[in-house]
Amino acid sequence: MRTGLSTRPARIAGTNHLTSVSEGAMAHAIDQVREMFVPLGVEHLDFLPPWGRVYDGEVVESDDGEKDLVMRARELPQFVWSGADIRIGDLVAELPNTRQSL
Repeated sequence: MRTGLSTRPARIAGTNHLTSVSEGAMAHAIDQVREMFVPLGVEHLDFLPPWGRVYDGEVVESDDGEKDLVMRARELPQFVWSGADIRIGDLVAELPNTRQSL
């Protein structure tokens, strides 16, 4: 389980005001993960398959009276390459370059 969103006010970097998330917005996020596939990826590496998925969550009250969103996730079974002939770096190097000059 991981705690994500909270009703606790926080300052987002680069802003001069406090931001918080409503309990209703957190409940909506739970509805979304229950109804659709929400993948867990490896940072920003979109060419790698997701390693897990978020499947449920709950809003829990903290000791300070604020509410936190706790999400539940599970790992997905993956095919894992093995053997001396597999070189992941070579496979990644063969991916098309999407950089475009303006």
